[in-house]
Amino acid sequence: DLFLYFIGTGMGGFNHGDGGAFPEIHELQYPLDMGNPDKKSNALAVTTNSKGEAQSTALAKQGVREDVTVYSSFADLIPKEYEENDLARPCDEEIDDAVEKARKALEAKLNGKIASITPQGPDSAQKTTYFRYNPSETAGGGEKVQGRMIKMVEQQKDPLEPSRFKTQRVPAGPPSPPAPVLHSPPRKLKMEDMQEWKVPPCISNYKNPKGYVIPLDKRLAADGRGLQEVQINPNFAKFTEALGAAESAKREEVIRRINVNKKKALKAKEKAESKMKEEAMRAREQWNQLREAKKNEDVSYEEVEEERKRNEIREDRRRKWEHERRIAAHK
Repeated sequence: DLFLYFIGTGMGGFNHGDGGAFPEIHELQYPLDMGNPDKKSNALAVTTNSKGEAQSTALAKQGVREDVTVYSSFADLIPKEYEENDLARPCDEEIDDAVEKARKALEAKLNGKIASITPQGPDSAQKTTYFRYNPSETAGGGEKVQGRMIKMVEQQKDPLEPSRFKTQRVPAGPPSPPAPVLHSPPRKLKMEDMQEWKVPPCISNYKNPKGYVIPLDKRLAADGRGLQEVQINPNFAKFTEALGAAESAKREEVIRRINVNKKKALKAKEKAESKMKEEAMRAREQWNQLREAKKNEDVSYEEVEEERKRNEIREDRRRKWEHERRIAAHK
């Protein structure tokens, strides 16, 4: 028991430094000096949550100010769901209590400001202190010096006096760290990904101070021509198709117009030929009638002469009409 007592009281503390405390020793034991008031240690006690799982909140907050918010659990990433009671407006009593607290805090701060700038006279009873001074040494003549009563007051301050010390503002500490971002687990790098992220070296087309012999494929790869894709505007194809369609439509229209003109000319020609045939047949019939009249000698000379003149006039008109038709056909 004496040996265990020595171990528990610290004489043999090094023997159980990594083994924990001994429950059979009824003394205060501090393994690894955790919780020891005499020694300061950076070791943190393991804390658990309601489910018995270890928490790293204390470790994450190590060396961080108290007003800094540290997100150390997955629950901090989940948005909080509020109920109607949480988002309800406060009642009149709560508003009055908050106003009263704010009023008292502002009055206390204002009274402190007023008291700090109020001048204190030498006759102020609060700042006056009396004490007795009794000297321990005697005077040179051998006479004993009597004690004195000393009155000590605070020196009056001028409220308009500038500050004797230069105040410097302490730089603000770092803000609260942002909420952690969830990333996907690391994946094994593939050769395709390596080839996609392979960046060719920078090769200049104008400078080569060290005189290296650079292959053409490397120079073209550094130029970036292989990375550029030739893109043709689809409007060119649409424009070509539109031109082809317009040209074919125009050709069809020209062919149709030519066919219509040919048909018109053919009809005019057929009409003229039929008219000429009718005139020829009429003239032949008249001539036959004249021949028969001559044979019968029933017609006089004057009638025959008139018939001949009429035939000449008809022939002149036919020639004139034929001439005009030819001129119109050439136009």
